[in-house]
Amino acid sequence: MSPRRRRRKSDEDLLVALGGIVVVRLVLVKVGQWVWAHCWFLAVLGLLTLLALAGWLYRQVDQMRSTQLQVEGLTYSLGQPDALRRG
Repeated sequence: MSPRRRRRKSDEDLLVALGGIVVVRLVLVKVGQWVWAHCWFLAVLGLLTLLALAGWLYRQVDQMRSTQLQVEGLTYSLGQPDALRRG
């Protein structure tokens, strides 16, 4: 490939990258303006996030309790196995 073609390809890649950056920036500015105009959206989003976190924590604690009960149910004292065999 000739140096002129390489330079042209490099320039085209640079323009595409800059165009992409400009588009992303415009989208972020528009989203930011919308969120600023609709502050209630952030409050609702925060509340939903807290509710989801509370539900996840509740499930984790419930699973831990269930596992603990299973382990306790499989644990015998020294006299229990003998008492079960003599039954």
